[in-house]
Amino acid sequence: AAAADGRAPVPLYRGLPVGGGDRIFYPLLGRAIEVAELIALHRPDGPLATAKGMVGWLAQLRQVDDEALLEAGGADGVLYCWRASMHAELVAILVVTSMPLAIIFALASDANEGLARITLANALAPPVGVWRLWLTVLGVWVNTLLSVRAVDRFDIDIAEYAVRHLRTSPPLHHYAAVVTDLPKTATREVVRSFFTNMYGDDSIIGVHQLRKYSAPGAKKGDEGHATSSTADRADGSATDSATRKPSLLDRLTGKKVQNGSLRVAVDIYAAALKKLAAADAAALAEARKEASTGKKAKPGFMSGGKTKAEKAAEARVAAQEARAALSSAVATAPQYEPDGNGPGEALEGKVIPPRARAAVITFGSLMQAVVAITSPLLVSGAEGATPGRAWVLWPAPEARDIDWKLLENLRPARLRENSRLISIAIKTAMTVWWSVLVALLQAGIVAALTFAAQVPVPPLQTFLVIVSGIVPLAIQDFMLNFMAVILRVLNTQLGGYWSHSAIERAVQADYTNFLRAVAFFAAMLGSSLFSAIWEIGNEPTRIFFLLANSVPASSGVMMAYVFLRACTVAKNSLGVVPAIVSKVKLALLAKTPFARAEVVRPKPPTAGVKASWDGFVLLVALAYAPIAPLTAVVCALYFGAAALEARIDVVSMSAPIFDTAGALTTLAAQQALDAVSLAALIHFAIILLSGSSGTAWHAFAVLPLPIPILMARARMRQRHATGPHGAPRGRLPMVDAAAVDAARDAGHLKSLHAQLGGKLRAWAPPCAPGSGGGAEAASASTPPVGPPVPPPPPTGADDSAVDESALVELHEWLRRYESPDVTKYKNAQGGEDDAAAAIAAAAAAQGVEEDEVADDVDDEMTS
Repeated sequence: AAAADGRAPVPLYRGLPVGGGDRIFYPLLGRAIEVAELIALHRPDGPLATAKGMVGWLAQLRQVDDEALLEAGGADGVLYCWRASMHAELVAILVVTSMPLAIIFALASDANEGLARITLANALAPPVGVWRLWLTVLGVWVNTLLSVRAVDRFDIDIAEYAVRHLRTSPPLHHYAAVVTDLPKTATREVVRSFFTNMYGDDSIIGVHQLRKYSAPGAKKGDEGHATSSTADRADGSATDSATRKPSLLDRLTGKKVQNGSLRVAVDIYAAALKKLAAADAAALAEARKEASTGKKAKPGFMSGGKTKAEKAAEARVAAQEARAALSSAVATAPQYEPDGNGPGEALEGKVIPPRARAAVITFGSLMQAVVAITSPLLVSGAEGATPGRAWVLWPAPEARDIDWKLLENLRPARLRENSRLISIAIKTAMTVWWSVLVALLQAGIVAALTFAAQVPVPPLQTFLVIVSGIVPLAIQDFMLNFMAVILRVLNTQLGGYWSHSAIERAVQADYTNFLRAVAFFAAMLGSSLFSAIWEIGNEPTRIFFLLANSVPASSGVMMAYVFLRACTVAKNSLGVVPAIVSKVKLALLAKTPFARAEVVRPKPPTAGVKASWDGFVLLVALAYAPIAPLTAVVCALYFGAAALEARIDVVSMSAPIFDTAGALTTLAAQQALDAVSLAALIHFAIILLSGSSGTAWHAFAVLPLPIPILMARARMRQRHATGPHGAPRGRLPMVDAAAVDAARDAGHLKSLHAQLGGKLRAWAPPCAPGSGGGAEAASASTPPVGPPVPPPPPTGADDSAVDESALVELHEWLRRYESPDVTKYKNAQGGEDDAAAAIAAAAAAQGVEEDEVADDVDDEMTS
């Protein structure tokens, strides 16, 4: 039943209705296995929620189509699954084309045993059969051509899908742009005047000045600054909490300390409300225990001599003080002119934080926005601007995609470039250091396995082989995974990025390069060099031949690591570890409905890191398939698990916080072609070195191998330059934008932007107060100063009597634009418009035929 005030209660085991979607616990294997029940987080309204048992669950997962993927994960979710499927199909082709080579290698000689017998190393054993090398060259050519074609076709599919997606219904944030590097004196009026002079008086719907909500507020009583009054606070407290600088211990533990800023005050108030709800629940449980046993409760061992009721009273006082500090943070911020959240709109009665050097501009037409964000912007004459200073104009991402704290405190372009150089130096140094460690680790694995193979006791030999293979690989896996966290921190702090998608793209690029250098080349060279040195003996002149022989022979270590990653991916697809952690939290920590909802709230996906690992395994498959064919089989197992994980992750496990319409997948396609290039270079080096004994003619047959790769790279470069994520910068071309503008009602569009920027304050950080004014905006005008601290529950009540309405109301405001539906264009009837039909009609009227780039590429590749 709804609460007395009409607000629906927070449902148990489900996420908040505002933002993120709903999730519940769903048993994968049904009730047959009660002890080892595998569970994963799933949407109750999703396509997998009605499955019965594992067989039905897998059957429904197979039936998930692109529409379901689009609804759950956006265009990025669809293309994420496409990428995983493309990798799986490509590696399956490599298995088919390379396994005949395994038979040829195995029948070449008896010089090797175990896995080395079905590698090129066995074919290189004297006497070398040159015809086998020629078959290897043929296999390299076949694999390279098929890989180039598959990657090129995939890149075309990405571009076509991205264009179709953008043409479906351009969202509201496509009308907006973010301008940065503004002078300190550039007000909202200056920015508006500059753009209206270029595009016309009616071209700008609104200019939203960004504010530094992390800036400390002025001290109480300073001249020119307002002070909070008792009337501002519903709890009636008379003073603020003391402000101080955070100590080193506070920084290490992540503890928030009041500094007078609005963002910190909101965070502390939200944490205080959570702590109060938990304390009230604990106090009620203690009271029920006293009533049932007739014994007075005693203070716990770690409670500092206080009962649960006393702890709840302290938590209530702390929440009241946190709310007082929040009210003061709004009222005592430095005074600036109230340029507000929209044209001529001000936050009445509020003193707002200082301006940031950035603003969000909303254009009246899609074509004007496209022209603005695709044109270089050099300001030399605007008020307060230094001659030659460049204002930087960016396509505005979704509001949920922006890291507001980074954007508010964005440094000037020169300092950002210096930070990037520092970041590159740190990344390079860490890559070199990690490469040395992993190379030594791989050499240690080969040495340990060589020693273990000589142990005469079979049981001990088996044990040593297992330990020598698993323990170092586990250490290597931990080191490589930890680097992803470091790269994310570096790109966040020093990269100059201010959106989550840009940070994710940078992490994907950096982590892919890191895995290539460390996990692949350092590991391959470390194990191969050790094997070559071990076998060199008294023939130092054969070092190059032995090195070429050692690369395929040492493929077993690489296969073992890929298999370890496949097991990790399979584990992640089942969601066993997150489910166990969630169950423990639900049993021990989450004592209130809101706390339980927060435990099962889905996390954002780490698409960039997963794409980097997929790129690494693809490089392993491409490089080792013609020289150690069994490696392709292990990589196929990995990509089979990865394709399953991708669909589960998009449909059920995670909640995306941005949608780039394929920007991350476009980068993945480029990285896939880079992997083909690196594999071709490795094949040429191995074949050339294998012929150092006098049979090197076959190496010249590999020399033309870069030609099809360079042709594909040229096509991809041209496609990316003119595609949706090239010159248009994620927006429609101007011709399509003009057709959409002609089909949409300008007055209705302006009202949608007024609601987005005014009522929801989508172009302000979550902690920003509501716009206020009018009955329509009443629900958005209270947070974050309100809501009041709830009263204590009556004695003898159960946990459901704990009032979390203030906590729910605050978080509903803080998550007001997390849903992707916030920026969708809705017509006057509340439905989505068919922009694609308007674009097609305009193209037909102009006699323009649809692009046939894909057919042209197919013809070119065939010829």
